[in-house]
Order: sequence, then structure tokens, then C-alpha cells
Amino acid sequence: ANWRLLTLYEVYKDTEGRDAYQLVGFTTLYRDYKGARNSVSSDDAMDTDDAYRLRISQFVILPHFQRSGHGGSLLRHIYKHARETPEVLEVCVENPSDRFTMLRDRTDSGIL
Repeated sequence: ANWRLLTLYEVYKDTEGRDAYQLVGFTTLYRDYKGARNSVSSDDAMDTDDAYRLRISQFVILPHFQRSGHGGSLLRHIYKHARETPEVLEVCVENPSDRFTMLRDRTDSGIL
């Protein structure tokens, strides 16, 4: 499958003391094989048909949870997955909003 859905949940105790879950946000990722063939890279994975660009298509943190670090955590998780997957040549974003661009810049500068 070319599409992946990642979800981020908050775990809390309900009134009876059981674990309960609340959706914090989600992102959809697409494996872009065609774009990978057009990318310039020295990576050995480029020589295989398995190489792909990991494209972030949607990235949503629900309003109540925004400005709490959840977006950065989810983006760092995507980057970690990409680093651990040899077939991923790069992570790109499909039509990023200004706010997502600011989040990505902050996250990237923290990693560097």
C-alpha cells in the first residue's frame, strides 16, 4: 500500500480508572515512487525500484492540542522512520501551509 495513516492519541484515565484515548492529531504519508526516480541522490537505494520519496500529504493537530509540542513530536517521528528505512530518499511535503512551514523549520533546526 502506498498510503499510511499515523495517529497521535492522548491516554488518560476515565472516571472509572480505565485507560481512555483521545485523538490529538494525524498525518497521511504517501510513497512517491515516480518522484523518487526524478530525484537527484547519491544513495544506493536510487538504483532499485524500491526507492521512494515519503510525501506528507495531510498533517493535522486538533485545535485543543495545538501549541503543546505535539506537531513537532509527530514530525520527529516521521523523520525517525525515514532515517531507519533505507528505501526512503527524502521526506517532502505536499503544499505546506505557512504554519506547517514554521513547524518544520523549528523542528529541523532542533534536529540540526
